[in-house]
Amino acid sequence: MNHDHDHADGGGHGHEAHRGPAVSRRALMILGGTAIIAAAIPGMLFTRTPAGSGVAAGEFIALLADPESAAYLGRRFIADGGAPESAIIHEKRLAGALCAEGWTPGMSVEDTHRALAAAVRADYAAARTVSIAEWHLSQTEGSLCALAAITSSGGSEAHG
Repeated sequence: MNHDHDHADGGGHGHEAHRGPAVSRRALMILGGTAIIAAAIPGMLFTRTPAGSGVAAGEFIALLADPESAAYLGRRFIADGGAPESAIIHEKRLAGALCAEGWTPGMSVEDTHRALAAAVRADYAAARTVSIAEWHLSQTEGSLCALAAITSSGGSEAHG
């Protein structure tokens, strides 16, 4: 048992050098009522809906404190075959998880954050988790990361 490295990821693979910034769960998602970048997002994100979906991807991406880091994890999740490369699928999964916690499209950012936090807690309580780059996230968080990856890449190059 060699513990020469004090890495949070456990260093399971020698080739596991992260190209992106270090990602912490706390930095990745805002689950509390702290000041967020999403407060500056125009209200139009809450009224646009893509064809075939009940909500806009932007509404969910606005929940992220660090969309770039979430997109990094999402690209890894898709590349490893753990998530489909379809924004509509992830939008519907997220909407379903949040609706189960009392959320409806157009709710305030604070209420949406509360529903997201409740959906994440429900996932963990039911052992609905995914593993992405040695991170163990709830399915809801995994879908949010995948959606961030798809929307940041245009949705066509994340498969591999």
